Amino acid sequence: MNNSMNFVAERYPWYGGGEILEEGFTSAVDVLEATNNNWTVDKVPLMYNHNGQMLDSSDYAMIRSDTGQQLGMGKGRYTVVQNQEAFSVADNLMQKGIIKVKAFGNSGAKTWMLAEFAKTEIVKNDEMGNYLFMVNSFDGSSPFQFIFTNLRIICMNMWRAALKSASDVVSLRHTNNIHAKIGFAENAIEMASGHFDEENDFLRFLAAKQVNTSQTMNYLEELFPYNDADSSRVKTTAHNNRNNIHGLIESGHGTDIPGVRGTAFGHLQATIEYTNYHRRTRGDESKRFEANMFGSGVPFINKSSHLLASI
Repeated sequence: MNNSMNFVAERYPWYGGGEILEEGFTSAVDVLEATNNNWTVDKVPLMYNHNGQMLDSSDYAMIRSDTGQQLGMGKGRYTVVQNQEAFSVADNLMQKGIIKVKAFGNSGAKTWMLAEFAKTEIVKNDEMGNYLFMVNSFDGSSPFQFIFTNLRIICMNMWRAALKSASDVVSLRHTNNIHAKIGFAENAIEMASGHFDEENDFLRFLAAKQVNTSQTMNYLEELFPYNDADSSRVKTTAHNNRNNIHGLIESGHGTDIPGVRGTAFGHLQATIEYTNYHRRTRGDESKRFEANMFGSGVPFINKSSHLLASI
């Protein structure tokens, strides 16, 4: 077994973007208190100066009540969802032991909580965790979201993959009726097992699919395509990216596990490892994690999944 088995546990995909939690929490309030995030946000009306006269604006500022920090802007119909209300949706699942909170993050305008549902094996000795990623925002950039995601334990690869017959996200817009909809979201979360069952079946389908050298090259070319008319810089970048993933296909974390190397599942995990830890992302590690959860990393992994499924 190579160094993949000695992969340091603290290298989580959310490393640098959240606080790792080991305690057995039973309520969102406890999580918020433990991470110093049990603060509230006020929706404050703004005014502007017009020829020396102060007039009411249609915009509002979202202000942390404890520090006075402005987190974002919104219109009149924008409704603030406080952290305590947002994340307490998971209280019942915590108390039943159905989920375990693993991390909490705060990037200013966004807060998020990550909780583990269950673990399963895709191939023998290759454990997979099914997770719920909950995101609240205060800047109008995104709805309140519950995202179903996966974590491969051996290499700490994390990804979300939208399957055709099951959505991987429940989204609630910050409008006046969001408070009523949050109750509905709890039922949606409890039904998450159906999504994970389908996702796990898809991964086992990939694990049973052998990929030869020619197919690997075609996969990488389709993943990072370019045209003859493209600049040398574009072509060089594509070649470098292809080589990076090809190296991970051959010797990435967990490739020594029987049933991984040479399969479409192994190719997918190499691509996810590249996306989680090597792909260039603007900003620090927290921005990389956000890109993987609800940014550019999502369509990239979806593209990889579809290409590998069609081999």
